[in-house]
Amino acid sequence: MSNNLIIFNTINYLNRKANKSFKDLDYANDITLLKWIEKGYTLEDFKEVIDFKCQAWMGGEFEKYLRPYTLFGNKFESYLNEKRNRKNKLQKLVDSVEKAKHTNWKLDKK
Repeated sequence: MSNNLIIFNTINYLNRKANKSFKDLDYANDITLLKWIEKGYTLEDFKEVIDFKCQAWMGGEFEKYLRPYTLFGNKFESYLNEKRNRKNKLQKLVDSVEKAKHTNWKLDKK
């Protein structure tokens, strides 16, 4: 997939998820995303951050920051890692519960 197509798809995905109307051919948006594409990040990485931050910020005081400059600025990697770390912690908890179920672990009821 070409860089231009990744940028186009990323901005359009953000517009749909956050109910925004950013231009996909805006120089600032292109440069912001292009630096991450050149470092090897993919459309799926951008979508992960959009989904994560839309879930966290929609309807709250941070909703105004659902924009390319914020999502794909200097904190992009932090947002992506934050999302993945939360997913990993949740998966570890689910795994622990499943393991407990299979070992006939019982909760003490008082």
